[in-house]
Amino acid sequence: STSRNRMGIYNYSRNTTPKLKNLSNEIYAFKNVVTPHTHTLHALEKVLTLGNTQNEDNKFKGTLLQLFNAAGFKTYWLSNQPPSGLWDNFITGIASSASETKFINISNDKTPFDGDLLPYFDSVLKEQGTKKLIILHLMGTHFLYENRHPKSFAVFKDVPQSIFKSAEATKQINAYDNAVMYQDFVWSQIISQLKELDTNASAIFLSDHGEEVYQSIAYAGHAETKGSKNMYDIPFIVWLSPEKKKGVSHLVFDINRSFSSENLLFAMSDLANISFTEMQTEWSVFNTAFKPQNRLIFNGQDYDAYFKE
Repeated sequence: STSRNRMGIYNYSRNTTPKLKNLSNEIYAFKNVVTPHTHTLHALEKVLTLGNTQNEDNKFKGTLLQLFNAAGFKTYWLSNQPPSGLWDNFITGIASSASETKFINISNDKTPFDGDLLPYFDSVLKEQGTKKLIILHLMGTHFLYENRHPKSFAVFKDVPQSIFKSAEATKQINAYDNAVMYQDFVWSQIISQLKELDTNASAIFLSDHGEEVYQSIAYAGHAETKGSKNMYDIPFIVWLSPEKKKGVSHLVFDINRSFSSENLLFAMSDLANISFTEMQTEWSVFNTAFKPQNRLIFNGQDYDAYFKE
């Protein structure tokens, strides 16, 4: 539920991402990436599988985890999302093909903070083995926003810049921005832990969908019936270790490329040097053969036409 339009590194008015800004010379913050859906299930069905908006049934042909398993990687799914429920069953099915899974959000008590996954991440990094794919499924900045960060991250308390001046708008905006600040901490910690390895490593950070929080309409949340641009605009941040950069010199990291997260599988295949029968090089945002595709969202609408300035 993290919209890139609320991140300081993407020029939001508040510096909600100070740690990522300090890493700006080490990361690629892609400016023009969108999600095909504003809900977790429908988005991740495409993000994590061969399915896309034009070929939805391809989601049954293979997943990101199955691909990396076949390529000899040990795969891990570390999650702060519930393993079962109305919106989670298909995603948990995808996760089940990982070599190892860990779910920390399994009680009816308050959801753990995403930082609670970091010790498990550290443990996996230290396991013996050369090739690993580790997916961290974070709770992120999902509503209720005030529950997504420790109290020490409640730094934004003043009246925010917004066309909406109600007390409720101020409350939700501040809570959301504080949640983004906490994500900045978690993401930067992941990078720090990878840097300590001093090895061939890369990381991609993206959100399943964005969120509207009193930015363009008087609403806090995500719903395709509302359809605001902030719900589709997601962060897409790539970090590469020095050793990894040498191994992917044939790839392109152009942060201005227009891309939909539904084609993540092809981009990650390039990043991991995996080739497979269904590979579409023109759909990989890192490939020299990349060609911008029509980015379809709800009801087959073209994102760029629908939100044309």
